[in-house]
Amino acid sequence: MCEGTNITLEDLPENLTKNIRSSFAYKAKEGSLDELEEQYIVRILRENNWKKSKTAEILKISRPTLDAKIKHYGIQIEK
Repeated sequence: MCEGTNITLEDLPENLTKNIRSSFAYKAKEGSLDELEEQYIVRILRENNWKKSKTAEILKISRPTLDAKIKHYGIQIEK
C-alpha cells in the first residue's frame, strides 16, 4: 500500500493524519535527531522569551541539562 519500506504520513488517509499534522506548530525538515532536538529547543525558548527555567520545565529536563544542550548546539540567545 506504500512505496518503500517505511510508512509516512503521506501514505495514511487524511482522517488519520489530520490531528497529527495540526499538532505540529513547525515543520521538521529531514535531518538527524540532533537537528530536530535543536529546532525544538529553540522553538520552546522563543515561545518563552528565552526564559531557560520555564523552557526546561516545559521540556521536562533540568536547567543544567538545558544549559548543556544550548552549549552543545551552539544556540545563541536572542534578546
